[in-house]
Amino acid sequence: MVATRGTAAATGREPTPQPTGNGPINTLTTLFGGGEHKNDTVPARDLKRKATDPKLDIVTIDKMHDLTLLVGSPGTLHVQKAFRVNKGSLRNASSVWAAMLNGNWAESGMSEISFPEDSSYAFEIVLRIVHLQFKEVPGSLTPRQLLLIAGLADKYDLSPLLHATVEYKKWLAPYRGSGPGWPANIDLQDFTLITETFGLEEDFQYLVNRLAMQVQLEKDQLFYMSSLNKKVLIRADFPARILGRVNQKRSNLLEIILKHCKTTLHATLEKKSGRCGFSLCPMTQAGIIMKTFHNAGLSPLPDNDSYMNGSVLDYWEKLKLMGEAHKTNMPAACKTVGTMYNPYTSSYVQGSGGCIGDIDIASAIQKDLKGHAHAKLWAQWEADKVV
Repeated sequence: MVATRGTAAATGREPTPQPTGNGPINTLTTLFGGGEHKNDTVPARDLKRKATDPKLDIVTIDKMHDLTLLVGSPGTLHVQKAFRVNKGSLRNASSVWAAMLNGNWAESGMSEISFPEDSSYAFEIVLRIVHLQFKEVPGSLTPRQLLLIAGLADKYDLSPLLHATVEYKKWLAPYRGSGPGWPANIDLQDFTLITETFGLEEDFQYLVNRLAMQVQLEKDQLFYMSSLNKKVLIRADFPARILGRVNQKRSNLLEIILKHCKTTLHATLEKKSGRCGFSLCPMTQAGIIMKTFHNAGLSPLPDNDSYMNGSVLDYWEKLKLMGEAHKTNMPAACKTVGTMYNPYTSSYVQGSGGCIGDIDIASAIQKDLKGHAHAKLWAQWEADKVV
């Protein structure tokens, strides 16, 4: 059977996998790092089928084909298909395929090459792009389908080729949303990998920045996030190259917060009197600071960020409450809005907001966070009144 259609790929629907032989269909647990369960129950005779097998779905990508690719494995989630393709198109699209077909690899002299671990659905979309058949490429994809294609792009060095297609087809448009940043309900892990693989640098930087602001650490040093009131662990097979960037960014931001906390506490303890000249004001300030640090999980103040398990955003939101949450601790005379009381002259003086209030710590941290946050992330926070 020769099929020249691209119906499954063109409609963006994956065909329902049909079991072959005696093996059950796998369930997909993760798409990172090829982290799929292998199906050891499939008979060995079914894993090596020829393109002449009458049960095999054959798709002709190029009528002038000189190579057949057997993609997927019988009895697994990825239904096996055969694709008739042009070697020259594959060589031009991928350095990995060029080496495979030109070099000393055994595949260079074969008329059939097997890719048993790959998704035939994603492979067909990639092959349509490689052969410049853009009308056969779907206009929309689910996050799972995007991950399958991103996995092939990373594995076979196809990112430069697929970058243009992603932009042309606007595959990520439904997930970016209409606001300044990406919506709150997206899977940050999935889309961080997808945008990195497809070379979408602006989106990738935003998502890395957002992860760095939101991730927290459990006691066993596992990263997690709170998303829509749910605890979401960073998967064990999340790429180390991306997690390393997230962790470094997070560490730098936590050190900034810690620096401002130490500076503020030290400066307060060094004071002999408040701006009004009253000697009890520094003690009141120190009490407010210590109580705020305790509520933020920063008591005693750690030596470095390795002891800070909360997220950057969480620390910020608790520290910025210093002025509002502790108004009850202010001397009665200083509660007058915009003024401070000088007990030595029995008069009120115009206040600057730094005497009791947030003691300047919130504004200092906010200034530095804004300097390190992605512009779209900061705009999103402003729109959501986070800052």
